[in-house]
Amino acid sequence: MQTKTLRIQGMNDEGCADKITRMLEALKGVRSATVSLAGQRASIQFDEDLTSPRLFEQALLQAGYRVEAAVSGGCCGGCCGGDTAQAA
Repeated sequence: MQTKTLRIQGMNDEGCADKITRMLEALKGVRSATVSLAGQRASIQFDEDLTSPRLFEQALLQAGYRVEAAVSGGCCGGCCGGDTAQAA
């Protein structure tokens, strides 16, 4: 299992975030997806033998969202922060 965090532009409300979550989780090999409207990010846990971040990006582009360069970092990406820095 791997986790990839992507920056997503074009989400306007929680409905968009929910749509993206359902779309990503419907992809073969995706175990879970957590989408943050406020952070404009999605954290996707997936089986690298069944899918790849490139397929996530293609699905998001086809759905009308813009995807920026993937963000690395974070132990599991569960917070959708994708950063290893902790707030003091």
